Amino acid sequence: MITLYHGSNTIVSNIDLTQCNPYKDFGQAFYLTADKKQALDVANARVDFFGGSQS
Repeated sequence: MITLYHGSNTIVSNIDLTQCNPYKDFGQAFYLTADKKQALDVANARVDFFGGSQS
């Protein structure tokens, strides 16, 4: 089993690709990582920039 993380400043209950930025590295997608620290770093950066809370 693998655990995946998503760095976000909001709670994500359902994946909605229409809410995803189409200009990311690999296009409009829901990005995940197996690296918990990386997800936390992204979440903290998003909170600092956009507000919200680390989820």
